[in-house]
Amino acid sequence: MTEPKPNPTPKEEFLANSKLARAHLVNMENPELRSAVSYALAEYSRKLAHGNGDAPHASHYKLAGVHEFLEIFYNLSFPRTHTRSTDKGQLNYNA
Repeated sequence: MTEPKPNPTPKEEFLANSKLARAHLVNMENPELRSAVSYALAEYSRKLAHGNGDAPHASHYKLAGVHEFLEIFYNLSFPRTHTRSTDKGQLNYNA
């Protein structure tokens, strides 16, 4: 029997609930939901462009934050996979 991890990340906690993770995965494959999210992002971008005079760099950071959130949201159902390169090769510094 495996011991529970003492400090799981929010994603690890989410994935521990397999029923919830499966339901999320099904929802993320729903084209209507993805379309709605795309339209919501477009509307948010429009509001930022015609907003309250925020500096352009502030709007950029707001949009970057939304994109980062959506990437996490869309991929929440997938366990992390770390890919490490084991063969780094040897450089010949004497060449």
